[in-house]
Amino acid sequence: MRLRPGWVLVAGLVEIVLGLIAIAWPAVASVSVAILLGILLLISGGVALVTAFAAHGWQLFGRLLWSIVSGLGGLYLLVFPDEGLIGLTALLVLLMFLSGMLFVAMGVFVGGNRGLLLAVGAIDLLLGAFIWAELPSSASWAIGLLVGFHLLARGIETTTFGLTLRRESASGASLGEAAMGRA
Repeated sequence: MRLRPGWVLVAGLVEIVLGLIAIAWPAVASVSVAILLGILLLISGGVALVTAFAAHGWQLFGRLLWSIVSGLGGLYLLVFPDEGLIGLTALLVLLMFLSGMLFVAMGVFVGGNRGLLLAVGAIDLLLGAFIWAELPSSASWAIGLLVGFHLLARGIETTTFGLTLRRESASGASLGEAAMGRA
């Protein structure tokens, strides 16, 4: 399947715009993430409940338990998205601490690009500590801001990819050929 460069560029620009919106209004983006996660958890709980009827023994128990936990978690996030953000932000901090420790360990013990690994690890640890120190107030902006920067970075990468596809389609080279320096 051949991608059309114009559509890839449009997708990248949409990601950039969404990222800038999330950065400009991180509280709105944070609540939106909580609501979306609530919807997804409710759907997952419903699927687990429906599929539990085909299960037996421990699988039946596990599916029923997941449907209750997932359904209640999703319902909580939908009814109380602001309060749910505090828990989600605490989970985000935990992930940042674990990620930071992993990257620092990889930089120290594994090697490769030591400087970059150590820098990424340090940034994760510092951001995690800052967000944790500001809880519960950081819950209103942290997730939305990080989602915004992620969408912005993805949009820049997708747009760059679209420009590469456009250049290759004009020259008649495929992406693989250009990546290997054959174009």
